[in-house]
Amino acid sequence: MIAHVEVGALPDMVTFSPNGEMILVANEGEPNDAYTIDPEGSVTIIDVSDGPHVTEEHVMTVGFSHLKAEQIDEHVRIFGPGADAAKDFEPEYIVVSPDSKTAYVALQENNAIATLNLETKQFDYVHGLGFKDHSLLGNALDASDRDGEVAIKPWPVLGMYQPDGIDLLERNGTRYIVTANEGDARDYDGFSEELRAKDVRHQIALNADHYQGFSQAELDEMVENGLFNDEQLGRLRITSEMGKNEQGEYEALYSFGARSFSIWDASTMELVFDSGSEFERVILHYLGERHFNANHTENTGETRSDDKGPEPEDVKVGVINEQYYAFIGLERVGGIIVYNVTDPHDPKLVTYYNSRDFTKDPASGQAGDLGTEGLMFIEEADSPTGKPLLLAANEVSGTMSIYEVSTTNDEEHNLFELTIMHTNDTHAHLDQVPRRITAIRSIREEVQHSLLLDAGDVFSGTLFFNQYLGQADLEFMNMASYDAMVPGNHEFDKGPRVLADFIKNASFPFVSANIDYSREPAFNDLFIDQIGSPGEDGRVYPAIVKEFNGERVGIFGLTTEDTAFIANPGAHIKFEDYLKKAKETVQRLQDEGVNKIIALTHLGYRYDEILAKQVEGIDIVVGGHSHTLLEEPVVFHEYTEPTLVVQAKEYGEFLGRLDVEFDDEGVLQSWHGQLIKVDEQNAEGQFTFEEDSIARERLAELQQPIEELKQQVVGQTAVFLDGEREHIRTQETNLGNLIADGMLVKAQDSVDAQIALQNSGGIRASIAEGAITLGDVLTVLPYANTLVTLELTGEEIMEALELSVSSIEDGHGRFLQVAGLRFYFDRNEPAFARVFRVEVETEKGYEPIKLDHTYTVATNAFAADGGDGYTMFKQAQDEGRITELFIPDYDVFTDYLDQIGTVQAPYDTVEGRIVEGAEADFDFDKDPLPETKDPIEDSDSKSKDDPKKEGIPVAGDGGEDPSEYSEDNQLDTVKEGSLPNTATNMYSWFILGLMFVMMGVCGLMVYRRVRIS
Repeated sequence: MIAHVEVGALPDMVTFSPNGEMILVANEGEPNDAYTIDPEGSVTIIDVSDGPHVTEEHVMTVGFSHLKAEQIDEHVRIFGPGADAAKDFEPEYIVVSPDSKTAYVALQENNAIATLNLETKQFDYVHGLGFKDHSLLGNALDASDRDGEVAIKPWPVLGMYQPDGIDLLERNGTRYIVTANEGDARDYDGFSEELRAKDVRHQIALNADHYQGFSQAELDEMVENGLFNDEQLGRLRITSEMGKNEQGEYEALYSFGARSFSIWDASTMELVFDSGSEFERVILHYLGERHFNANHTENTGETRSDDKGPEPEDVKVGVINEQYYAFIGLERVGGIIVYNVTDPHDPKLVTYYNSRDFTKDPASGQAGDLGTEGLMFIEEADSPTGKPLLLAANEVSGTMSIYEVSTTNDEEHNLFELTIMHTNDTHAHLDQVPRRITAIRSIREEVQHSLLLDAGDVFSGTLFFNQYLGQADLEFMNMASYDAMVPGNHEFDKGPRVLADFIKNASFPFVSANIDYSREPAFNDLFIDQIGSPGEDGRVYPAIVKEFNGERVGIFGLTTEDTAFIANPGAHIKFEDYLKKAKETVQRLQDEGVNKIIALTHLGYRYDEILAKQVEGIDIVVGGHSHTLLEEPVVFHEYTEPTLVVQAKEYGEFLGRLDVEFDDEGVLQSWHGQLIKVDEQNAEGQFTFEEDSIARERLAELQQPIEELKQQVVGQTAVFLDGEREHIRTQETNLGNLIADGMLVKAQDSVDAQIALQNSGGIRASIAEGAITLGDVLTVLPYANTLVTLELTGEEIMEALELSVSSIEDGHGRFLQVAGLRFYFDRNEPAFARVFRVEVETEKGYEPIKLDHTYTVATNAFAADGGDGYTMFKQAQDEGRITELFIPDYDVFTDYLDQIGTVQAPYDTVEGRIVEGAEADFDFDKDPLPETKDPIEDSDSKSKDDPKKEGIPVAGDGGEDPSEYSEDNQLDTVKEGSLPNTATNMYSWFILGLMFVMMGVCGLMVYRRVRIS
């Protein structure tokens, strides 16, 4: 022993100042068990500037008795028998600034951090840390050890941060405090604040003013439904000392610790980051339910769920390869969780490692490291191995763990590795989002540098959008920690205000280089016309720059200019030439020294190809809009400076993954891309990616109002709307007409469509007279097929109509319901030779179709992709003769109901759009028929030997995108001049024949049957 000196009561932690001139001791000053003695908490400063031979003259102990009321934040906890600041504050941990002028002291039980001026040797201020709202999804927790399952979900609880270990981080001139939010209650024989939530169940008056995640009605319902039962919130440990109103009822519940780590701005003590619920999710992912939240004295899962969960004990920040990492030790379940905190506002989970052996009894002495208590990071320069080290002292097992820390940085080859995860055109399809989040986290844990990007069209497509206007999707995007998104055309469907609200709530920036928002009031303060580095959350930039270990990656966004007329951007937002703006934005990025550039686009694959070919400097195009399935990257300029184009189809079915390597010049050297099927299963039927439990629970909650939404009345009908299978697949029906008309009208909002075609297999039920609910609509149109338009020749339309009636005897779903045209067919003729006349509705009435003319035809995406055998539609789609409007059929239909009001005439009957009969029974003398074509050969064609069926006038219509429709031009009956096959009309033919004989004209009329294919 060199020397010893007296310090304050119950010293708990010792540290040196960075300049080596001071030793600081945290004197916790805890009371005795009877709470009859409560010494003052303090910090002792020992001056060792002259060496280790110190005496009492070198010692100063600093307490809190001198503090004035204005030096103590109002949120600081001071409580217990005879409590005052001097006795109540209990220093737990100390960290000293690099200049050795300021010490930051964690006061765990007080939920505070005090600043100690080491020059004046006085405390300047005590900062309260506030409370964590566990009612929010991102702050969810598992609250019970008696529910038999892991249920990480929002609860009406406010968590006290109560840090134990803390550390400092300095980045870009700003000092941050990093805290491990353990939580600790005062629990003595003489005084205890610790209760279980169920203990106050008869003193409850929960008030929604304290919680952002629940309404008052929801809170009341939760209480009525057993909130304080053991399997819900009843077992959670809370404090008795907070949350009461004047009547002694608990309006809010406060729990111990935040089950997380946090980063605070040291100058203001404002929270800049908290890991939310990620600790528990990570532990569940790595250890499974069997050992989730296990105590360090037993291996059973959930034994600490009711009491501070994993219990973060200490945190240390270290620098490796110019990247800053936070290592957080977990006391109860054990192990180290690691985050990259190079950007203190946006830390990223790196990994979790646990050296505990869960196959052994913790009491056996063979269970590995138990009870992580303290950490120390040793930099590479000070390490005996030449590699960075992390030391962990394990309190329960009495062991010291030494970890050699390595990264995957490939310095030997001087290549920068980056993994890009990407989604596009998810269109409010949230079914697989819990698995998608698991897949994203799995990739992040595997790689060192990653980006998660979305190429637009989150809006529109399912009832989740109708109900939440994109906010439900955004909640999961925030949970997944997206890095950037480009607006798609559908993000403008509801106008600028809805999009602005979406952007404001995002935990990531948007990139948008070819849209001028400057005159749109809703975007005041949202659009920042400069390169974001990396850009603020909830703001729009032409481009942003993300930095990885000194490597800078630029991301800029482009949106289809067609948005101006296929969506609803309003009068003030302008769309600019995408190629011109791409070139300008690439140059801006290059002027800032960025040589790795990603174009995040919502243009469609054809335009991504043009972009890759014509704009130099783009390395990767992450695309959307065309819903293209690119199973591997398409490569341009492969042997010079490659550009890759990727896209991940639609609806969140796939998560795109692209792994690339850049050289120092920012040129791609290698790449591997794939589409990961989110719901993929192995041979045993097990999912590759389990559902993230928090996302699953939240999705179920969001689904509930949608079930209510289905009861919403969306229209009225004064007539029965016939969708019966035996009718809708063989003849015109009034429901078929209504659906097809709606498609045509909706399509005409965007393009000049003339015709609509709807396959009857997509119409699944009738609608009774009276109120029409959204549920009725979804029963009729259950597939959420989206609206498209195709540019088809008259000949292709004739081919489609022949296919439509080719299997009419079998009631096939390919039978088309139509709008904007009418056609005549004879089922007694061979298949693909049955249609003998087609007329298109014009301003002058119905006119024969022109085989060489091009018509714009509304239909649905299923048929356009070749569904039901419509190969002529598929060919048009593949040749780019398609406009995808991405409006789901139920939205098209309900919009049309809203437009026309109560369904009545002309929908009280059919209109003669589809007419069945023999050609000889009709007189089309007003207009010549199209020239005949050879019949299309098909192996399924029927012969004339098929049993004859009586000709029945039939009508039907289809399509998913309606345009404006003129009811005045519709026919209520068969058009004048056509003669049904009746005895009276046969007599009329006889008289007519005699007249021809009398006129000296040939007595035999020869009819030339027209064959059109």
